[in-house]
Amino acid sequence: MGRHLGVRYLYRELPKGSSGSGAALLPEALKTLSKSLHDELREALVRLAPGPITEVINRVSEQDARLAEVLARYAKRFAYTEILNALEHGNDRSREEVRDG
Repeated sequence: MGRHLGVRYLYRELPKGSSGSGAALLPEALKTLSKSLHDELREALVRLAPGPITEVINRVSEQDARLAEVLARYAKRFAYTEILNALEHGNDRSREEVRDG
């Protein structure tokens, strides 16, 4: 189709080490959230409520701007399951550390 229209495609390479999506959401980073923020974020994610999710992320930025930036990027893509999985995984690891500790 491109040949018939005379279209030429230009491809841009990403710099090495860049996935194009920025920092990954790590469960370890979410462990730094206060219990109330953790619970509120989890509840908003389960309810699939964009407004409350954004509100909680804005409050997270007061504690950890970088984490809030990553959460906002995931929320903008509606990647709620990924955020919830990271929350749950981090929570599971905390329980294991308490048992092992």
